[in-house]
Amino acid sequence: MSNEVRPGYGIRTLDQIIGIAVHHTATSGDGLNAAQEKAHVIAIDDFHASKGWGGIGYAALIFPSGNIYEMGPLTQVRAGVKHLNYKLLSFALADDFTNNYPTADALRGAARLIAYYFFILGRSVPVKG
Repeated sequence: MSNEVRPGYGIRTLDQIIGIAVHHTATSGDGLNAAQEKAHVIAIDDFHASKGWGGIGYAALIFPSGNIYEMGPLTQVRAGVKHLNYKLLSFALADDFTNNYPTADALRGAARLIAYYFFILGRSVPVKG
């Protein structure tokens, strides 16, 4: 993915962001190497685009390895939380937590990403998920 603004989503200012939503993809991302992780990102992007969205609905994906893949600028609105997309940043852990828990590396990646978001925003905001 790149830092280009994708068609199909709007633009917002960082001041409009009031919170962070954490999701899981409900797909297994465990045990993948970096090339497989990138292919998984593309598959999710293609799936979301097939739904008529402007591509992947998250600002970032974090894999069980702890690798973080950003999808574009934080000013790009994504489709993470219906009716709140202009107000919330959404990222996803690339795994299914229906019957298991995130890996320690994924949780460390999430903590790093949230700290980065707070830094870029210049303030902390509520995080839920």
